[in-house]
Amino acid sequence: MAIRDEHTFDFLTGRKGEFMESVMGQLAEIPWPKPLVDDINATGGVTGNNKAKLFELRFGYGLHQGRHLA
Repeated sequence: MAIRDEHTFDFLTGRKGEFMESVMGQLAEIPWPKPLVDDINATGGVTGNNKAKLFELRFGYGLHQGRHLA
């Protein structure tokens, strides 16, 4: 999870960060999201710098939960 800093704000602290870490864990070994999860992990994990990638993963997770093919 992102580390809180008294001088900055990162929307991925707290519940949102924990949720995305959970999503990444659930999808880490599924073929379609594995490259994206690996890329997120390689570029710092759950941080604001990966906001676009995390959005893509969250969107795909929603489809996955609805049993749609992503």
